[in-house]
Amino acid sequence: LFFYGVIVAVGGLGVMGYLDAIARFAFQELGPKPANILIGALSALIDNIPVLYAVLVADPIMGRADWMLITLTTGCGGSILSFGSAAGVGLMGQEPKHYNFHKHLQWSWAI
Repeated sequence: LFFYGVIVAVGGLGVMGYLDAIARFAFQELGPKPANILIGALSALIDNIPVLYAVLVADPIMGRADWMLITLTTGCGGSILSFGSAAGVGLMGQEPKHYNFHKHLQWSWAI
């Protein structure tokens, strides 16, 4: 239900034209590589699934290497902070004594 709501919200942003405006700025003004790295960093703060879905809805014109870069950056970006992915949030809720935000940051260097 959570992901359904997020995808509907992202779809609404796409219909209103916000995603197109952001994608046009990011991918045309900055270029695909800096935009993909910026989106990867954003996925550390926002769950990586809706971030990547927003990129897919915006459908920027990129080469194969740039599509591979965005999947890599959003996948890794979602793991940098524990609340950047649904799995991290779920694990913090299940094991608050063993896994919390501080303990996750101790291992961020490995990511």
